Amino acid sequence: MAITFQAERLIGRLNALEGTQIKYAGTQAMKRLGFEMRSELGQHMQATFNDPVPFTVKSALYRTTGGLSVGIFINQTGDEKGQSPASYLFPLTPQSDGGAALTTRFTKGLRKLGVIDGSTWALNWLPDPGTPQRNGTTEPGLLKALLSALSQSGGRLASNRSKYAVGGTRYFSVPDQRATGRQNTRLAKGIYRVKAGERPVRLMGYLDRQPKVPQKFDFQGVVRDRSAALLPGLLRAELDRALR
Repeated sequence: MAITFQAERLIGRLNALEGTQIKYAGTQAMKRLGFEMRSELGQHMQATFNDPVPFTVKSALYRTTGGLSVGIFINQTGDEKGQSPASYLFPLTPQSDGGAALTTRFTKGLRKLGVIDGSTWALNWLPDPGTPQRNGTTEPGLLKALLSALSQSGGRLASNRSKYAVGGTRYFSVPDQRATGRQNTRLAKGIYRVKAGERPVRLMGYLDRQPKVPQKFDFQGVVRDRSAALLPGLLRAELDRALR
């Protein structure tokens, strides 16, 4: 999306002397606008999301070309686990295709193991009450333990050093595409934890359609509105500085 502003509409009609400096002042103003918009978008994320991580809050970037333009965008480089802010924030924008949620690494891991098929999604970002959580989603350590346990015969973790392996704990999935014969259909779909002598506890459910997410991150709207509010002051300040 391109947003265009006319200098005279922002700061009024220019005199002859100002006209000679507007290109330089505009170039400097674009640099400052990019810097300011990084902060504005970070504040918007802080206000919009529930306890967002720094990797997300700092994901807004800008690039200048040395002219009267600046590009503002979301970081497309992934973290150590491979997902970029641009990939997981885009479904949250009104410009996305219906708000379809990004398929999580955990769901992809379950599919790779053959536990679920390609038409099933694990709701690890919406865990059941009592499931260990971090920032409102299933604790990453538990997700890793679940993939490990579900890859083992019997659903038990291979290492007793894990805090998720205590008390003879095992994990299983309902359904499990790898299973042969009759499965337990009395339990709701999802991933369960069961300890010796206790009833199974569901940690998270499954969904048979791609999840939707609320489209509440109005990237374009924030850039458009805050640019219009900030640019007149930035341009006037740079023009005054150039004329000193």
